[in-house]
Amino acid sequence: MIKGDYHTHSKYSSCNHGKNTIEEMVESAKAKGLINLAITDHGPKHLFFGIKRKNIGKARKEIDKINEELESGENSSELKRVYLGVEANIMNKKGDIDLKPEDINKLDILLVGYHRGTLNKLRRPLLSDKKQKEIYTQAYVDMVYKYNVDIITHPCEYIKVDCKRLAEACAKTDTLIEINTRHFRFTDEDMLDMLKTNVKFIVSSDAHKKSRIACTDEALAVVNKFDMADRVVNLENVYIPKKFRKEENEKK
Repeated sequence: MIKGDYHTHSKYSSCNHGKNTIEEMVESAKAKGLINLAITDHGPKHLFFGIKRKNIGKARKEIDKINEELESGENSSELKRVYLGVEANIMNKKGDIDLKPEDINKLDILLVGYHRGTLNKLRRPLLSDKKQKEIYTQAYVDMVYKYNVDIITHPCEYIKVDCKRLAEACAKTDTLIEINTRHFRFTDEDMLDMLKTNVKFIVSSDAHKKSRIACTDEALAVVNKFDMADRVVNLENVYIPKKFRKEENEKK
């Protein structure tokens, strides 16, 4: 059982892509015994499912209110913290994402992945698979150095990347690679290459409705297969996003 689920979607993911309100997702997380939950709706440049920029602020206010209630002392559940995030979209070969600095400042946690349904400039249909892979990989590497990313979501789901190169960059930038229970496209070779580096992983449900929160059996089967539980940050412990660790270090 995971301690926290850091990749979930609410109704703020447009076109009914997320089925439940933030409050409903939180109540489900409480019922399932989670300690942490992150609400991470799709980035705003997704043509169909993206969160509207104005709703990032609305979600911020909702989550702040929920956290005040959790901290009030009247909370009888294990849930201690709800984080606001976005699953941003990588948009071009420079590694830019579809969030503005003012958007990022409202967030607690930042996830980034590649999705179809965005007007990205990464696909080059006339290029060879090898060249495409080089472009994709370099875009990811540049992105993790450019932004304070917490989690890379389901790499290799829609585009193939050099997993070892990506893992090396993630290890150097303290960025997690997701084992996604809904979208898992790593080969055994990909997994073994990543495990040769110092990268750490996180298990996620990618829940789009409240009933799927913490449902990670498929991802946990991968963890068991490769005997890598010690490399997964949300099994024995909760994950603390970079923003909060930075603030704590500044206080010291």
